[in-house]
Amino acid sequence: MPKAETLYAALTPQEKKRFASLMKSHKRNSLQSLFNYIVRENNKGGEFIKEKAFAQTFGRKYSQEEDYLLRHELRLLVSELHDFLIDTENKRELESNINLQDTMLLQGLLNRKCFEELEQFFSKSLASSIERLNFEQARRQSDIYFRYLIFHREITPEILEKARSVMFDQIDILKTLYRTSFVLNQNNRSVCEGMLAMANKPVLNPVSISIDTDFSDVETPFILFLTSILQTYSERSITKRIEIVQEAVTQITKVQDFFPEWKFPALGTLATLHYINEDYSSAREVFEEALHYSHKVRTVQTNNIADLLHNYIGTLMRLGLYEVALSVMDEYDEITNNHVKLALRFAGFRCFCYIFLGKPAEAFSAIPHESTHHVEYEHLYFRFIYVIIPYLNGDLETAHRESTNLQDYFDRHKETSSFPDQRTIALFLRRFFSVQLISPDKIKQKLQNLHQEIEEFSKQNKHISTLFLMIWLRGELQRKVT
Repeated sequence: MPKAETLYAALTPQEKKRFASLMKSHKRNSLQSLFNYIVRENNKGGEFIKEKAFAQTFGRKYSQEEDYLLRHELRLLVSELHDFLIDTENKRELESNINLQDTMLLQGLLNRKCFEELEQFFSKSLASSIERLNFEQARRQSDIYFRYLIFHREITPEILEKARSVMFDQIDILKTLYRTSFVLNQNNRSVCEGMLAMANKPVLNPVSISIDTDFSDVETPFILFLTSILQTYSERSITKRIEIVQEAVTQITKVQDFFPEWKFPALGTLATLHYINEDYSSAREVFEEALHYSHKVRTVQTNNIADLLHNYIGTLMRLGLYEVALSVMDEYDEITNNHVKLALRFAGFRCFCYIFLGKPAEAFSAIPHESTHHVEYEHLYFRFIYVIIPYLNGDLETAHRESTNLQDYFDRHKETSSFPDQRTIALFLRRFFSVQLISPDKIKQKLQNLHQEIEEFSKQNKHISTLFLMIWLRGELQRKVT
């Protein structure tokens, strides 16, 4: 008896009716015909005869040479029956497990960005799962809410504390989940051991708590991957962190087919560490590997891609590949333009690419209209760009006036400004323009002095020296004094 006939015969009468209804609308006529033949034989208790089945399915006489056609149709019918069984069991579990329904609803709300509804529903669903002692669904619901906070909310200390609190509360859920599961496991083993004892069969490793609570020998590539990532948070050496994350990438690669969503952030972390270490060639290579992987697996969240693009574009710009950086932003413009947290940063990158390419008109056009209405950091970032553009257009006096206005802003807000680095750069920028407005015979010496001062400052303030504002200013000074 073919497997398809065995599976169909195992269905309940109600399930047979539902499956028959599905097959009635199936687009493959040959499969419908084969199914109808199996139903008739099953109803009358007949035997499956492949010659009759072939003639019924294909409308011609069976031949050994075409036997593979019937085997193919039978495999397709088995696949349809498997899908039907999976769907039936999923529905049955959902109907019997109200907390699983809540989990699926939370997941659906997250995927469709219905954040207000998710916020309102999460606490209620979690409380219900814990009340019903359904700790597996409580764990899944906490994970969904954590992803919402990290990937879809503006990252602030308050949000990070809230996300951490969700994970901290989950520790008790995990302990209870494991404790419940291993006690059930112990009960099942004890039943078997009791029956074996009655049969006078010796038992190796009888029920013992020590066996159930010793994790020291539990290792999988995924566990090793997560353990490596965890180690990086307490490692101060960038070089050592790169080694650890490289090992993490090696481990997750072994099981990437089972955990496809984890390799991308691992590659992103490795590339970012190279970026921080100023090894921009290595960073670029790994960033591009990560993006290639994201196209391959199609499971990477757009928020993760945007975060990676932020550092990847920065890498390209530090390599002087401004045209390439612009083309990458064009390729991913739907992601970069619509990202809540980073859209203005990408716009700033675009402006500076044009500035480095000596295209002030394009830089001016790339400034977003909403930049002046945004938070202080983003607003001031574009104020600097407004200062540089007149200079690139040859209007030194306007550039100097705008830089003076910007310095005045920082002077007025020096007690409340959150970004003293920008105030320092504004001072250097105003002095750069001021020097060029003095007597021509004094300009070169003054610029040389300023250049030397800024280089010394950059050596002592590495985090400021790598800002694109400083990179541009140092490059202009270098060009003018040599």
